[in-house]
Amino acid sequence: MRQSTILTEGAITASIFVVLLLVTGFIPVLGIIGVWFLPLPLIYFTSKRGPKPGFMVMVVAIAVSMVMSGLVLAMLALSGAALGYVIGMLIYREKTALQILVIGSLAGVFMMVFYYGLSIIIFDTNFIYDSIEMFKNSMNTVADIYSSEEMTQMVDEYKEQAEHFKNLAPLLLVGTGIIMTVIVLLVNTPVLRKLGIPFPKWPPFRDWVFPRSLVYLFMVVLLIMILFKPDEGSVLYLIIINTLLLLFYVLIIQGVAFVFYLSHAKNVGRLIPILAIVLALISQAVLYIMVLLGIIDLGFDLRKRINKNK
Repeated sequence: MRQSTILTEGAITASIFVVLLLVTGFIPVLGIIGVWFLPLPLIYFTSKRGPKPGFMVMVVAIAVSMVMSGLVLAMLALSGAALGYVIGMLIYREKTALQILVIGSLAGVFMMVFYYGLSIIIFDTNFIYDSIEMFKNSMNTVADIYSSEEMTQMVDEYKEQAEHFKNLAPLLLVGTGIIMTVIVLLVNTPVLRKLGIPFPKWPPFRDWVFPRSLVYLFMVVLLIMILFKPDEGSVLYLIIINTLLLLFYVLIIQGVAFVFYLSHAKNVGRLIPILAIVLALISQAVLYIMVLLGIIDLGFDLRKRINKNK
């Protein structure tokens, strides 16, 4: 009886997924919203029935989607179903909200890298590089229309900045994968709770603590950058610069979280941490202070010291 119930629910889940995919693909207005709810059926079913039934439904949903839709929608089905399965499995295994965010983001990043590699290998298209070239061509057109020395100089500066974005292609993929996962979780969490799925509560931002190993990784990568001084555009340079930037942003978040924690511990309210965020957005010096605070917080476990002094 239980097996037949799971099969029935699985068939319904796969059907809902395919319908949602087709609505997303063929009704543009609804598609803008529907794309973020695409992982929902798989999240719900997998979190309720477990990884094995969830995996079977994911395979069926992707296979049916490939038969009934074109290549673009099939790729969307693959990413939506896979992300939904991963998040559902993590909920089923009672992981914390932060663990779901981190592992889900890794799944999102993997899908972005997979599609990027697929576009280069199969279609011989590098959409990041092509977008940059289109931007540079449009700048050349602007320079031709408004032919003046000042305009030419400004256009050259924009083109030079655009060229630097080629080195940041991996970071763009990582950032897109993380943002995609964050939006999916924010949109679907209230719905899952309404449906009776026990999605874990998000910890207060002040309690966010990343692994200490990130500090050591940051130091090692920075040391390699200083010692080896790789040529711009080389593989080593791309790996180092993108890793450093990613860790830089993580340490900023950690530093801001520590400011919130310290404000809470000292009962000074939220005005100071909010002011710190505003200053970090407009001042590079404050931004570096946040990075330093993040390094000190993780490296020296400042929170334990603060708790001891209470």
